[in-house]
Amino acid sequence: MIVPKAMTERLAALKELLDDLSPTLEQLALARWLTRGHYQRQIRRMRGVYRDRRDRLVAALADHLPELSVSGVAAGLSVTLNLPASTDDREIERAARAAGIRVEALSRYAVQDHGRRGLVIGYGRLHESAIASAISALSEVIRQATPARELAAARIEEAVRR
Repeated sequence: MIVPKAMTERLAALKELLDDLSPTLEQLALARWLTRGHYQRQIRRMRGVYRDRRDRLVAALADHLPELSVSGVAAGLSVTLNLPASTDDREIERAARAAGIRVEALSRYAVQDHGRRGLVIGYGRLHESAIASAISALSEVIRQATPARELAAARIEEAVRR
């Protein structure tokens, strides 16, 4: 457990009351890993990896689906591909899954439906070499499920919403 020095004694006593069975070897290994700076190096390295994946994903989306906008790029390990409001994003989610592509319908995250549609595309576990082909396949799924006129109107719709 990593806590401020002033709280160490109180939390150690509380932990002993609640759980006296922490794996000592693993705790010592983690402590050594932290004190030697390995954790910070891993964080710095992974930031670069995730930034590269995000940039490749956003570029592939722009190449394959230039009429659709992407949001949520600045935070997390996913982006949102914004779809026209008339789109059934859950149907696209199902079709994508059938094609071997895992995305989440944005409408699943809404407590109350405000008509916003999209796909949440995670890139935390997506290898760089798979991004272009996955987005190419996803764009085909979207084009089959969405009439061309709706895709053409998507950019205008997004601009009006902002």
